[in-house]
Amino acid sequence: MYAQSGAGVSAYNSQFKLLYYFIKANLGVSQATESYRSLSYLKDGWVAIFNKEDVMKFTNVALVAFSAVVLSMPVSAATVTDTLDAFNPGSGKTYWTPSSSQKLARPYYRQQSEDWGWQHGAVGGKITSASLNVSAYDVDAAFGERDEIYAFNEDTSAFELLGSLAGSNNTFSFTTFNLKPSWFDEIALGLKIKLKIDENNEGWKMSLAKSSLSIDSGVLPNPNPIQVPGPNPGQTPSVGQVPVPAAIWLFGSGLVGLMGMRRKLAVK
Repeated sequence: MYAQSGAGVSAYNSQFKLLYYFIKANLGVSQATESYRSLSYLKDGWVAIFNKEDVMKFTNVALVAFSAVVLSMPVSAATVTDTLDAFNPGSGKTYWTPSSSQKLARPYYRQQSEDWGWQHGAVGGKITSASLNVSAYDVDAAFGERDEIYAFNEDTSAFELLGSLAGSNNTFSFTTFNLKPSWFDEIALGLKIKLKIDENNEGWKMSLAKSSLSIDSGVLPNPNPIQVPGPNPGQTPSVGQVPVPAAIWLFGSGLVGLMGMRRKLAVK
């Protein structure tokens, strides 16, 4: 059994650090941390079983092969939907309608000069597309009601108009605002939203049920208020493609098998 010590181990560990920075650049910090941890476990096992020189030579080839595997993976490993509602209201003073029976009740059914805002949770990792989806009740956009949604721009330190709620009369429904890549930094920090009710001051009233931030086509919830909290209120992952750590374990298992075959051939 080989005992790790000295400069050899330091040089050996640096190979895996290179892998960490590679994944970080392509898939984000969280994926890089999990991937590095997984391969470190494999590396420690290899050094304990095989000759140090064989392992170091093999990992040089393995890291090149792994780079090709990572580059061939879909950019988005999982979709995410971050939803705020009465049971997961977010920070600050919010007025999410807790049930359908309270949609016309105070303080949820609000009018001009009763504006309010909220902040979504920070969403890390690689983002390729995003949308903000706001569920509102009794928005008579077809008759001229204008309720505006703004997002806070960290670069300009000001709220910018995303658009107006489309909505429909006497029902809860989502209005979708597609977010450009310029908003991805704000999403990573926690997107701040502000509602401006009845911009034209024409006496309209409305209420909100929830706000859902969909990342890479994350599935939206029912637009109606929920009577009881779900099993995972707030930010919940909706698995799309194979998560990167799982792919790493499959790839690592294959490498261990190849190393075993190589060792047997060398003995013969």
